[in-house]
Amino acid sequence: MPGPWDQDPEKSFQRGPLVIPGAYTARMTHQGVVSEKTFEIKIDPRLAEVNVGLDDLKAQSNLLEEIIALENASKRVLSGIKKNKKELRKLGKTDKIDQPQVIESELIMQEGVYMQPMLSNQFAYLRSMLSFSDQQPGHGAYKRLQYLKTVWKGIAYRPNGSELSDFPIVTGDGFED
Repeated sequence: MPGPWDQDPEKSFQRGPLVIPGAYTARMTHQGVVSEKTFEIKIDPRLAEVNVGLDDLKAQSNLLEEIIALENASKRVLSGIKKNKKELRKLGKTDKIDQPQVIESELIMQEGVYMQPMLSNQFAYLRSMLSFSDQQPGHGAYKRLQYLKTVWKGIAYRPNGSELSDFPIVTGDGFED
C-alpha cells in the first residue's frame, strides 16, 4: 500500500506502511517479456516474544489504510482550496477568500514556532506513529482516529452550507474531481 498523496510528486505516495507477511509476486516487464518471481515475507519471529501475531499486523495495516485515505482526502482538499484562492485573487474577488482560508487554517498547521498541529498534520502524525514498526494498534490509536474522523466531518459538512465540495479537489493525476 502506498503512502499518502502529496501535491509535490517527489513526496507523493512515499512512506507507506510495512507489508504484511504473506506470499507476494514480483512482476517485471522488459521489451515485452514478462518475468515473475513468487516470494514470501515471513513474520519477524521476535514478535512472538511480545505477543504480536499476524492478526495484529493485519489490524495495523487496516488502520493505516483508513488513516492514509483520510490524509489523502485532507491533502487533496487543501490543494483544491489553494487553487480556489488563487483563482479568486486572479478574478479580483478577494472578499470571497475568507471561506476557503478558514477551512485551510483548520486543515494545515500555520508557519511559526510551537504552532498547533491541525487536522492534516494530525493524520500524518498518527500514520507515522503506526508505520515504523510491527505492532498491535493500541486502543488510543483507534480512539484518536475516531476523534479525527469527527473533526473531519465537522470541517467537511458545515451547517452554514459551505461544504468542501465547494472547492475543486485536485487528484494525484492533476485533474479535478
